[in-house]
Amino acid sequence: MIKIAIVDDDNILCSELERYILNSCKSLQIKQHIDVYYDGENFCQALENGECYHLLFLDIELAEMNGVGVGNYIRDQLKNNRMQIVFISAKRDYAMELFKIRPMNFLVKPLSADTIHACMQKYLELYPQTDYFRCKIGKIHHNISYDTILYFESDNKIVKIHTVDSVLDYYTKLSDIENVAPSFFLRIHKSYIINPRYILQHSVDSVLMTDHNILAISRQFQKNFREQLMNAHCDGGEELFK
Repeated sequence: MIKIAIVDDDNILCSELERYILNSCKSLQIKQHIDVYYDGENFCQALENGECYHLLFLDIELAEMNGVGVGNYIRDQLKNNRMQIVFISAKRDYAMELFKIRPMNFLVKPLSADTIHACMQKYLELYPQTDYFRCKIGKIHHNISYDTILYFESDNKIVKIHTVDSVLDYYTKLSDIENVAPSFFLRIHKSYIINPRYILQHSVDSVLMTDHNILAISRQFQKNFREQLMNAHCDGGEELFK
């Protein structure tokens, strides 16, 4: 599921944009959830309270805290570089101000269904939505929902796939799995790639998973783990760590 936010103080534009996004997602056969905010302050407060989004359509000319301020808050204060931002404006002269925010796109009003559809297609090209881990074990082909996978564990030439109700042995390399797993999965050790949704507790050097196994976080991954943990909920779903 792609979680999308619209921030614009124009009610009519918000309704129109929401309709364009819904129609585009339907055409592309992707699930979505859309929230609408009518000012930058309430949106930033929602982020501060733990809300998260994959994709943001953000008007620049907001009444008080404008879109540039919101973008800077996301990148500089929250240190969130994963949320993709599409700026919307009636003007074209914001290039230098927006450069450091690294937006995915810049759209000039009036908007059109085709423009928004192209935007959604671009997002999917950058962040393809992969729902299942596909593998062949023996003669059986498995499609395992990533939502049900707790972690992958490397054991010699076997990778153990720990799911909510079973453990499957798959002959492959952990590095090959790292290349295809959704970006919200976290590498914490040469032997572990975990789904952070299933962390019960964590410290500097270990995590306790919901199957009550304690997995080590090796020193080389500790810094990256902390950084990814702050943004992982925006890559993998709205239920993370709530």
